[in-house]
Amino acid sequence: MRNYFQFRQFVLLETKGGVNLWLGNSPYTPYEFIRNVWKVGVREPMLNALVPSGGEGSPQDELQRDRAAYALALNYMRAEPLAVLARVPAKFADFWGMERSLVDVAEATRTGGGWNSPAKIGADLLGVVVYIFVMACGIAGLVYARDDVWKLLLGGFVLYFLAIHLTIFGDGRFHLPLIPIFAMYAGWLLVMRQRITYTLPRTGITATFIVLLLAVWVREAWVAWNVLRGG
Repeated sequence: MRNYFQFRQFVLLETKGGVNLWLGNSPYTPYEFIRNVWKVGVREPMLNALVPSGGEGSPQDELQRDRAAYALALNYMRAEPLAVLARVPAKFADFWGMERSLVDVAEATRTGGGWNSPAKIGADLLGVVVYIFVMACGIAGLVYARDDVWKLLLGGFVLYFLAIHLTIFGDGRFHLPLIPIFAMYAGWLLVMRQRITYTLPRTGITATFIVLLLAVWVREAWVAWNVLRGG
């Protein structure tokens, strides 16, 4: 309704989707830590390309900018499919990274913020431990839980939500809507662990997903460590 009264035409979703798609799929988009596209000196040129020829100032500019961004992004994705695919691992890593990015906090620490007190270090450490625990147990619970309509629904939503961010770009806070799902299955695993029939195929699937996430977290921690060292 807001969009209709603002633009006097129907807009299905919202007017930032095209801009976000362009930020994650353009010739300027970095291949590492894509969530930080605004920090690598390319965000302004990317957004400047979306300014309507008539200039800014009218409500239509917002809609025109979004449609221009969709057109630019989709044209780039069609022209450079390999480049788009090459960015998917970084988008995956950004999506499943820590909610408060370790790299960002490490950068803030070097300027006097970030981890500047035992309380902040303890709070972030607790958050990291809880996140890893919930995800590891939640993945195992989701894989070993009975195959029913709830597993299809919730597991399908996880894949759907992840696919969106692998197409656009990810950030640690973007995975937060999925945490309740993994928390429920983590609780189920802890309660039912002695009644589960552990099979090799499901154990292999569980281990594969957990190893992928461990690689994401180790990467993030390693980069944060190098930032702290001044690298």
